[in-house]
Amino acid sequence: MKTRHNATRFATVAVTLVSLSASVLWTNAGERFRSGSYETSRGRSGTFQQTINRQPGTSQRQTTVQTGHGVWAQQSDATWNRQAGTAGRTTVTTAPNGKTTTIDRSAVRNGNTLAVDGSRTGYDGKTSDWNRTVTANGNGTASVNGQYTRQNGNTIDRTVTTTGPNGKTETHSGSVTFNQ
Repeated sequence: MKTRHNATRFATVAVTLVSLSASVLWTNAGERFRSGSYETSRGRSGTFQQTINRQPGTSQRQTTVQTGHGVWAQQSDATWNRQAGTAGRTTVTTAPNGKTTTIDRSAVRNGNTLAVDGSRTGYDGKTSDWNRTVTANGNGTASVNGQYTRQNGNTIDRTVTTTGPNGKTETHSGSVTFNQ
């Protein structure tokens, strides 16, 4: 569980770093480099280095964070094609003990529907996956259908219909399937 907490902390630091520099990083194609130090609200601190290389339709991001528990590293590769309505990202995070976790995501837009698929292989080698389809209904509502399969094989299905800002109706339904 401690590894999971550290991974969450790494992800939080990395996301914060990217968020702080997003307006600078995405203005032009090319390579950007950042480094510095950080301190959390719990008094933990460390240093980081980040390289982002962005070209039309692709970006690569490498981040290393030196913590009191060792060095965390993350490599993220993304591709997209606006005309085709496709995007994908693979992110590999390596813990100080050398174990890795990998997250793969892909998205395809077709008209008013967006389909998102993903999978995660954890530090323990177990895999979970998910899919979600979002359809704009054209009347201020959207329908969301999704399924999540946990590492133990259990699945969770979810259907949600939302109403626009002036409406008040929201419909939920769901089911859980336990595989033996």
